[in-house]
Amino acid sequence: MYPPYNEACAFNDNSEPESETSYLSTFRQVYTVGYATSLISLITAIVVFTVFRKFHCTRNYIHINLFSSFVLRASAVFIKDTVLFADETLDHCSVSTTACKSAVAFFQFSILANYFWLLVEGMYLQTLLALSFVSQRKYFWWYILIGWGE
Repeated sequence: MYPPYNEACAFNDNSEPESETSYLSTFRQVYTVGYATSLISLITAIVVFTVFRKFHCTRNYIHINLFSSFVLRASAVFIKDTVLFADETLDHCSVSTTACKSAVAFFQFSILANYFWLLVEGMYLQTLLALSFVSQRKYFWWYILIGWGE
């Protein structure tokens, strides 16, 4: 594999110039604000879909689960950042803690859940188009199993 692991993860106190460090810090702040805004919007949408009875249907239940997977992903980003960037002096390439592995595994699960819930959305739309005269509730638990079971 290129570059070799030792070169890609060379850790040196003087390896990053100040401008690059400030750029990465600014970039982290921007995506943190973006994920926080997304998290607030998604939680608001979930509350609206669950509180108002008029919105209770299979389509919106699938949307709620999709939104929940995005909430999970945003939470996983915050958890990952908290674990990985708690100590700026730590070499993350050579030190692999259980917390770090768990945070990254949870982050990867949340990404996978996003993709599977997008798949469920597509399957539901295909079911609506192809099987327009079949009960939608019949497939709902299969969608739940596929979306969260992966």
